[in-house]
Formats: sequence, structure tokens, C-alpha cells
Amino acid sequence: MKKNPWNTQMQDPEIDQKFIDILVELRKNNYGKNLKYQEQAPLELSDYLENLYFKQEYGIKILARAFGICYSGMRNSLIKYMNRPIRAGRNVTTNRVRKFRSERIMGEKNPWYDWPNQSKNPIENSKGIQGYYKKKNGELVWLRSSWEYIYAKWLDKQNINWKIEEKVYVLSNKERYRPDFFIYNDKNQLQYIVEIKGYYKNRINKYELFKKEHNIPIILITDVSKYCISYKKELKLWKSARQKSKK
Repeated sequence: MKKNPWNTQMQDPEIDQKFIDILVELRKNNYGKNLKYQEQAPLELSDYLENLYFKQEYGIKILARAFGICYSGMRNSLIKYMNRPIRAGRNVTTNRVRKFRSERIMGEKNPWYDWPNQSKNPIENSKGIQGYYKKKNGELVWLRSSWEYIYAKWLDKQNINWKIEEKVYVLSNKERYRPDFFIYNDKNQLQYIVEIKGYYKNRINKYELFKKEHNIPIILITDVSKYCISYKKELKLWKSARQKSKK
């Protein structure tokens, strides 16, 4: 991936070190519960922040990065040390930010441009591409990722009877669990369940709890490469073949 490509078209504002030091000192004393200390904030800090925030139209995220503090810290600082409230509603997004957002999604400026060929491990970074998939029997089903597409396509090639997210189970911890694939035999009897996990394979607590509490065979798949010849090819096919709505 390109290094911070979304920041190249909208550089951080040049921040005077004097104001960084002032703001850091104010915040440090505020954390020390010396609430009256904020009254000692110089008027020039207020003017400086208002100029950056209102006149130059920088967003809070950009200013937070420039001042070297967290988003919430920057937001609270603007509220405390400016003479007027921060932007709200539709005014939150300024023309500067709007232009930046528009430019960053175009062509090679977008960090995800041609990303399957840029990424060292495209399989690890492409799980959430959703859409409708047409099964072998003509039925349209909603798949949540390219991983599910690859596995569904493999099932169809094997003439396996399957359904997607057919049932929700309530676990002992009161959480609801909806497994991915339900595999049936020729008599339409449930044989086993398949859960697809890849990039978020650490989030398998529901799978593990289900396995302990239900007498239904369940399989965890954390690598779909064995179900296709070329992942990049299958990804491109899924992007072009998927439907975003039923027609």
C-alpha cells in the first residue's frame, strides 16, 4: 500500500511551535484538575485556533495531527479556547475538507486503486466486498465478502446443497450467532455448518461457544486459497458479477 496517500493532497497546517507549547501546557494543567488554569489562556491562542478552524477551514482531525494530540483532545481544546462554538450539523464539513475528500477517491489518488496488485497479501485485505450471488439453481443470495463468494462458487461446482445464514442461534452468553453456510444432503437434512473467518480470525468466540454448546458439526475456514486457483482473478470476477440489489 502507498504510505499515507490520502494525506498527500491536503497537507497539515503549519503550526507555530509556540502555540503547540501553550496548548500542551494548558491541557497538562487541565488534566491536573486545575480548572481555573484555562482562564490563563492567552487571547492570541483563541485567535490562532479560530483562524485555523474557521478561516482556513481545517478539520479537527487535521488539527489534532498537526498539534500532536488525539481527536477528542483537539475537539475539547477548540471548545474551551475559542470564543465561539465549533461547527455543527452540515457545517462540520468545510469546502476545504469536501474538496480533499472528492480528490482522494479519484484514480491513483485513492489508496485502494489497483490494490489487489499492490498488496503483499490481497487475501488478507479484501474480506468485506458484499453483493448478491446467483446460485446454480438460480436463487439470489446475499454474500458478505469475496471469501464467501469463492466458497459458494466452489460448493456449486461440487453440486453441494447449501444455504447461507439460514438460522440464528442464541448462545449461553445471550449473544446471537448466525453462522455463514449450512450444508445439506440430498434429503435436505443438515449435515454441517461452515464459518468463514480470515482477516478477523481472532474474533471466533461465538464459533467456539457454539461448538461447545451445540451437537452440530461446524467447520472453521481461515484460508480460501485452497478453494480457487487464483484469488486475484476470483476477486475481479466477484466485483463484476455481484449485484448490489435484487432485480
